[in-house]
Amino acid sequence: MESARTSRNKELTILKAIGIIVVVSCHLGTSIFNLINLPIRSIGELFPEYSYHMPLFIFTSGYFYKRIYESDLLKLAKKRFAAIKKYINCNLFYFVLCFALINLGLYEKHIKFTLKSLFVEPFLGGFQFYFNGPAWFVPFLFLLQISYVIIRKIVGSKFPSFSNKSDTTLKKEGILLAALIITGFIAVGASELCSVSNSKVNALQSFIRILFGLQFFQLGFIYKQFIEKNIKLSLKSFLLVITCKLAILMLFGYYTFSLRIIKFNGHIILPVVVSILGIAYCLHLAKFLMKITTQASSKLGAAISTIICTIGDNTWSIMMHHLLVKWSLGKIYDTAFMPKAILPIANYIITPVLCVLLPLLFACLYQRFINFEFTDLIKIKKIQPKLNALAPIIKSKFRFKF
Repeated sequence: MESARTSRNKELTILKAIGIIVVVSCHLGTSIFNLINLPIRSIGELFPEYSYHMPLFIFTSGYFYKRIYESDLLKLAKKRFAAIKKYINCNLFYFVLCFALINLGLYEKHIKFTLKSLFVEPFLGGFQFYFNGPAWFVPFLFLLQISYVIIRKIVGSKFPSFSNKSDTTLKKEGILLAALIITGFIAVGASELCSVSNSKVNALQSFIRILFGLQFFQLGFIYKQFIEKNIKLSLKSFLLVITCKLAILMLFGYYTFSLRIIKFNGHIILPVVVSILGIAYCLHLAKFLMKITTQASSKLGAAISTIICTIGDNTWSIMMHHLLVKWSLGKIYDTAFMPKAILPIANYIITPVLCVLLPLLFACLYQRFINFEFTDLIKIKKIQPKLNALAPIIKSKFRFKF
């Protein structure tokens, strides 16, 4: 797997691994993963997860955007709809699981088991069955990508220099980025006028959320096309990002926002600033991690790199299933045989690590199941004639009845 990766793709895979670990950290409270964001005092980290983690994933999606999609929107929709189908299947799984757990008295939450919770709510609030709540991002990203392409097609139809038949330039893409940033400011202002109550997101609020996210998608595209190859990430630039974030902390305090429920806590420009600083921070971490794993002894470096890239390649499964792991471990910790002395270690180290690793195991078992369906079954059919030829011999010797 390592040899097949380009250095840039590997770096972005490491970036996605950092991103999903940060997402898990959001839902665990205090854990070992808080160390990633530089804990500075009792209130939390210098780069709190909720100040950049969703824009980071939008940024990485924009990084992999291809302009060819603008010539065939339907093709893009069909390609991206595969992720939606996968999401709906998992949503159905958690529909059944929650129904069973509630009826068995093992889970106490008010959940509506309706067609809306299966097919509509995922595109709105996304926490209809709690366990797969963090995966609200999957339908959201689908809508955002389609919206982004539509915007580029509309702009391209009005201004031929922006069309996909024309070569792009930093100036043109910068103008579009500026327009999307202004759109993001408007979206933040609109969110204050129609705030989400009780975490119930409606269609208008979902649309506002998309408008805010578009700027980070464009930023990812610009980073790949123009910035990555021209600006070197170094220790000096890393310290500059740290210094800027310290200044933000001193001026505005410990600031976070929620993209899911479009809650920006009274600020319009600050959400964009802290998001960009968080993205820049993680880009440096990815760069440093890749350098460390490359310089480490061949076996150790390859092993660490493989683990990190495996996490980065399976962000979907980790995002979808880590809350189920957390809940299951919590039930185990609540049992009488669990020594209270090890609970701090369990909550701080064991739970976060397993919330990342067990969804990977699930993904591996799922893939094995898929492979069995389509490959092992063929092998069985190939040896079936040989089994049929042996059947009379076995029957005569051991008197088995077939």
